[in-house]
This record gives sequence, C-alpha cells and structure tokens, in this order.
Amino acid sequence: MTGRSRFIPVAGSVAAWACIARAAAADDMQYWNEFVFQKNLTWKLSLDVAFEQQIVDDVSDFSLYNVTLAPSYQLANWLSVGLEYKHEREKDGDDWGTENRYSALVVLSQALDPWCFKLQAKVDFRDFELDDEWRLRAKLQARRGLCVHACRVSV
Repeated sequence: MTGRSRFIPVAGSVAAWACIARAAAADDMQYWNEFVFQKNLTWKLSLDVAFEQQIVDDVSDFSLYNVTLAPSYQLANWLSVGLEYKHEREKDGDDWGTENRYSALVVLSQALDPWCFKLQAKVDFRDFELDDEWRLRAKLQARRGLCVHACRVSV
C-alpha cells in the first residue's frame, strides 16, 4: 500500500472520530441505520428495496422509519434512470406524521477502480398529511468496495 492510499483511510477515520466526539459532546446518542437490498431483474433492470430507522434521545426514542422501493433502468454504462416510492413515518413530539414521496431520478456514474462515483439528480413530490411540496435534489456519492470474508460491503 502506497503512502497516498494509506492517507485516505486514515483521514476518513480521523474525520469520523471527530464527528462522533462532537455528537458525544452534545450529550445525545443516536442510532440511525439503513439497509438496502438490490436485485437485478434483467441485464439492465434492477430493483432496490431499502429500510431505514432512527432512534434518538440517547437511543431511547424511536423517531423515524421508512420503506423505499426503487426500480431503475440502465440506459448506458454511465447513465441510468429510475422511479422511487418512499413511505415514511416520523415522530414530532408525541405525534407521528406520514409522508409518501414519489421521485424520478437520473444517475450518472463513473468507475475508477476501486472507487465508483455517482451523481444523482432527483425530483421529489412529497405528499404530507396536511401539505404537499416539490423538491429538486442532487447527491454526489463516492463508494469503495470492501470484501469482508465472503460478504461484499460498500463504504
């Protein structure tokens, strides 16, 4: 491993620990997780199913959960389009609110071994119980594959 390739994991670890130390200083521990399962239906068509939950207030208050279904179609090696539906329940005080989110997205991707970079543009229609809104979002993602025993994990 060269000096440059060692620097990135070390710098990432230092940044992660700095964030954890800052959260601990705020006297509130939280647990957030998201599980994403992807199934290739055909050579170009895939389906993602995701589950997310958040437990806040010193890991004592269940505050959010959602389920996402997202089919996508690969138009080229670097371009895919997709639709997404997310059902989310979030706690505000003692009341639970419901949101149904419908999205259309375009994803540009580039692999530079061992990294994969993605730029995602998404248009959301957010259907709340009392109000609705439109939102345009962009997300840049850098991933590196990691193999742990027989499991492949992205970090």
